[in-house]
Amino acid sequence: MSSGSTTINAPAGSLAVGTDTLTVQYSGDSVYGAATGTGSVVVTPPISISGTPLSVAPGATSGNQSTITVTPLGGFTGTVVLTAVLTSSPPGAANLPTFSFGTTGSVNVTTAAGGTATLTVTTVAPVGCSQVASVGGTARWLFPWELTLACVLLFAKPWRGRWPARLSMLLVLVGLTSCLAACGGGGGGGSCIAVSSGTTPGNYVITVTGTSGSVTAIGSVSLAVQ
Repeated sequence: MSSGSTTINAPAGSLAVGTDTLTVQYSGDSVYGAATGTGSVVVTPPISISGTPLSVAPGATSGNQSTITVTPLGGFTGTVVLTAVLTSSPPGAANLPTFSFGTTGSVNVTTAAGGTATLTVTTVAPVGCSQVASVGGTARWLFPWELTLACVLLFAKPWRGRWPARLSMLLVLVGLTSCLAACGGGGGGGSCIAVSSGTTPGNYVITVTGTSGSVTAIGSVSLAVQ
């Protein structure tokens, strides 16, 4: 205590990143009475993290990488391990994007220039519809000539000794018609069923966290899916 003031020294690393509240108590003496006081200290991490924004079409394989920059503060050096998670997305979004740093997930900071990493964002491309044949429609419209011939063979005046042959031919025609109908032969009478809508368009926020020992810093990357 000197001239009614005092100085408090906090050892490096003893305060958590963020706003810390310090409480000071004085028991009093012949000049000053007992007192208690509080004060706030804002501690910033010795590194900062930033990333370049992205705007991609669903399923894009180019232009889908953000450069993550780790900038040291106050002479920090060390290895910073990066992770990325999705923290904001459009309501009801489907096929959410995924992230990878590949081999760049650890940034070794040795100078004031800091270091960079590459965050790759993977989205899902929409897949069009598949053709599902309507068997009933196919059987009615695709093979009128087979059905006509089958009726002729079945109801024509029997030829002596030829009925087994005609019956065999009828069975072959019916089997062929059924097989082609089941396969959707002729390309008609089909219906379209969507396979996948892909990643939902809209704005997303990716949170990138850098950790080095007890040091933690957070940055964000904005992602727009067109």
